[in-house]
Amino acid sequence: MRLQLKILLGITSVITFLLLIFGIIVTFYINNLFATHDYDRSVKNIIRIQETLDQYRETLQEKVSDWGVWNDTYDYLKDGNPEYIEINLKPVGFQNLNIQYMVFINPDQSIKSSWSVDLDKGEYATPAAELLAGLLKRHPLPDLPENAAISGYLEIPQTGTVIFAARKVLRNDQSGPSTGILLFGQNLDQRLIAKISQITESSVSLEKPDGDIPFKQVTTFTSADQPPDMRFYYSSPSQILATIPISTYFGEKIGLVYMKTDRESESLGRLNRILFLSSLGFVGAVICVIVLTLINKLVLNRLHLLSSVVRGVSNSSKLDSRIAVSGDDELSDLGRDLNNMFASLQKAQAFLATKDELEAKVTERTEELAKSKKILEEKLMELEKLNKLMIGREMKMAELKEKIRQLENAAASLTANPPGE
Repeated sequence: MRLQLKILLGITSVITFLLLIFGIIVTFYINNLFATHDYDRSVKNIIRIQETLDQYRETLQEKVSDWGVWNDTYDYLKDGNPEYIEINLKPVGFQNLNIQYMVFINPDQSIKSSWSVDLDKGEYATPAAELLAGLLKRHPLPDLPENAAISGYLEIPQTGTVIFAARKVLRNDQSGPSTGILLFGQNLDQRLIAKISQITESSVSLEKPDGDIPFKQVTTFTSADQPPDMRFYYSSPSQILATIPISTYFGEKIGLVYMKTDRESESLGRLNRILFLSSLGFVGAVICVIVLTLINKLVLNRLHLLSSVVRGVSNSSKLDSRIAVSGDDELSDLGRDLNNMFASLQKAQAFLATKDELEAKVTERTEELAKSKKILEEKLMELEKLNKLMIGREMKMAELKEKIRQLENAAASLTANPPGE
């Protein structure tokens, strides 16, 4: 595998790993950020729904307090004035008050009269009134405070949940004794739920308390700052479900108010995550290209130049080649070191060439000397032979001279003493 490919794979792996870790951290932060934003928005919406329900109860308390501290109501409960019914308990009066139930309760908790009106039709709904009266007979209201109204929820069989408010009936000056209890009621039905949805700009519904949450995969989550008795669920990737329990005044759980909040931030977060990760990938690719380009220019191309010069010197054995060096980094130092090595090798090569030439001359001179030595040796041998001849001749001449001397002496002797004398 070539160095360029190795560097590319290494850099790509490192940058990919770092970007992946960074992407995971940032994505986790973005997810939490948008989830928290959606959750906070869901909490605000469910609180608005709770406040709207409380506002309906407070409005009913104000209305029942207005009618409950009134001489005409006081006298009706005391004497049963028929004119009160004729004047005040017509369907149009219920529509003006925006209530569906009105119940008059004697001090002994017996029902004096109960009334119900269909607000859409403007007609009496006698069965509903009778059902509410029957409920109050079975579950009478507790002893009420003298100068305050109470409110809560009731569950009427076959009808549904009712928001009610009740108070003791007194004279205009709030003097007594009380002649009974006045109760106003309003159905917590789809009509009212639709109004609450419109007011809070949320999707609201009312379900039975024993019913399943209408979502397949539900993840419950809570927070320390969420309102008590409220529950929040990730009902789907695009929605959060929040619930408010509805209990009767007597503590019986009768329903759940469901609110669905679109996870707009989550949808926006998914788009932002896609854009972020795409941008991250693009930035990673650009970084890889830039880093690889710089490495090619600053390292690989210069290494290729060094390699080509060294390969050329190796193939041609010409040590006069030099590397063009610029800069002051490690590769520049390597180029200078290679140039110095080439110069040293060139000097060594020149020295070896001179040495070979000298050795050739020495060999030639040695051969010449050997030949001269051989000639000298031959001449010496001839000289020795000649010397031997000369020495032999001289010895013979000395012998001859000795003989001549002896002969001369003998001759002189003969001359001095001739024979016969």
